[in-house]
Amino acid sequence: MAEASYPTTSSAPSTAPASPSPTGQAQGGASPTSAPTTPAPPPSGSDAPDAGRGPAPTAASSSLPTHGGALPSRPEGVPESFWDTAKGELKTSDWAKSYEELRAFKATQDARKASIPAQPDLYKPDLPKDLVLPQGMSLDTSKPLYKAGRELAHKLGWTQEEWSAVLGAYAQGEAASFNDWNQRVEAELESLGENREARLLARDNFIDSTGAEAFKEDERKVAIDNIKGMPWSRYMIRWVEHLNAKTSRQGVTPYSAAGREANEGRADGLPDNWDKLDAVTRRQWMLQHPEWRARAV
Repeated sequence: MAEASYPTTSSAPSTAPASPSPTGQAQGGASPTSAPTTPAPPPSGSDAPDAGRGPAPTAASSSLPTHGGALPSRPEGVPESFWDTAKGELKTSDWAKSYEELRAFKATQDARKASIPAQPDLYKPDLPKDLVLPQGMSLDTSKPLYKAGRELAHKLGWTQEEWSAVLGAYAQGEAASFNDWNQRVEAELESLGENREARLLARDNFIDSTGAEAFKEDERKVAIDNIKGMPWSRYMIRWVEHLNAKTSRQGVTPYSAAGREANEGRADGLPDNWDKLDAVTRRQWMLQHPEWRARAV
């Protein structure tokens, strides 16, 4: 029987790989009976990462939103012009400025509304202070046009100041027409010549003596004054002078010694109704017109 041989220990290191431990411990790990090893200290300087933090952000990661996803959308009721889409936030400065402008506008409108007359007849016929009407002209507030203008002003919500401005523009147009009319009337009167005042006085006397009976006694003065106050043209003056002469001669048209040819009468210078006149009337006519006898001779 052969002898069993036992392995002998050797001081030379073995080059064979170590066999796994009975406990299944990973290669290179400490044995259950070995002492714990101390971990190596972290590297010092800028190479050491911050404790408890992830890696430092890069340029690409720093531009991303920090609130976990897409930017907030514009809230309902916020106008687009007041929303910063790049930042996802309200433009507070623009919003505040717009609010102040709106508040000032509302205050102005409230003050304007308070100055509007409550009804059309409360508008006053006040003209602008710098407007001066021609002498003899006044604004007639009884005209239908004036009353219709007040109705329109109230309907459109005009203030008293706005109504006065429009009324002033209307009065300027009326003043221009008034001045033009007066200039035309004055030109007509100038055409009466040097005897202008005497001819106008004769006109007034004729109206007083012949026209007063056409009116009742209580309205006679007003009517006559209105007639005299009319803008008389040279044609109207001549017409009155003709009527005055015809009335004073009772239909007899004499020859004029002033060199003017008679508008009426026969070829011999006698009146048209000479044959119908009695002897006394004929005699009186001849005495009043001695120039006719000289002409007849």
